[in-house]
Amino acid sequence: MGVHFQFLAINNVAEFEAFLAGLGLVEALKTYPLQIHSDSHLIIGQYQGLYKAKNPTMLKYLQKVQRYLSKKDKGK
Repeated sequence: MGVHFQFLAINNVAEFEAFLAGLGLVEALKTYPLQIHSDSHLIIGQYQGLYKAKNPTMLKYLQKVQRYLSKKDKGK
């Protein structure tokens, strides 16, 4: 299975888009509990608070991930 994006994006945006697409698949397939593994130091570092999202675009992506995962944590 793969995901194809129809827009130009820098690597960091592509990583967040792919991550969010994966979360969307998890939600659609209702495959819980969820265990996330990623080789993206940016996404994991920002989510864990190790890195600060300075760019407004990256901050918006981080907030989307945080909202999604926060919603899932509350649903446990």
